[in-house]
Formats: sequence, C-alpha cells, structure tokens
Amino acid sequence: MMRIAEALPELVEEIRQFLVAEGRRDIADQFADLTLSRWTYDTDADAGYVYLAGQRVLNLVEQTVIVARHGECIEIEASAGMVVLDTDNFRRVTGIEILNRKDLKRKLERLPTTSPPVR
Repeated sequence: MMRIAEALPELVEEIRQFLVAEGRRDIADQFADLTLSRWTYDTDADAGYVYLAGQRVLNLVEQTVIVARHGECIEIEASAGMVVLDTDNFRRVTGIEILNRKDLKRKLERLPTTSPPVR
C-alpha cells in the first residue's frame, strides 16, 4: 500500500497545516504513517472517500472492552471543495471525505492499485 503522503502530497500538507494551526498536532502527525487502503468516488455527487490504514494498533482492552467506533468529523478549511477527516474514539484518523474535488479524483485514478476502486 502507498503512503497517503506520497499519493496525495498537496492534500496531506494542506490537512497537516490546518491541524497544526488548530492545535491538533497529535492528529496531524499520524499522516506520516497512514497508507491508502482504498478509495471510492461518486461522480454524480462529486464526492469521494479515502479509506486509510496504518493506524496505531489497539491493545487488548481497547479492542475488547472499549471497542473502536466513530469519534469525530473534522472539517478542514481546504483551498477548494470540502475535506472532512473521520477519526475513531481513540483519535486515530480512519478516512478522508472529499467533496467537489475532481482534481483529487484524477490523482487517485492515476495511482497504481492492486484492486480497482469502488464507484
């Protein structure tokens, strides 16, 4: 799998700068290790979702007692369109929603992939 910072470097830098400015460095720093798992894009809605992997592994108590679930949506002030980060209740970034960003769709389509994107 490709690191998200290599796949979409401009987007990741934009997200990181926003998060650091908002005092969310703990979330910004995760992008160094996150990889692009897969992505989807609905052309009619001009909306996509990038699924990420490589988050911190949960310990046994976190996995079995607390259990991971949706945590927070963080709207990023993007240069174009709309970008929303999803985190889980452990503050791990799990995905990136992109709206009105055909430029990112084109970049995603050019990436080498082991399986085709779900559309």
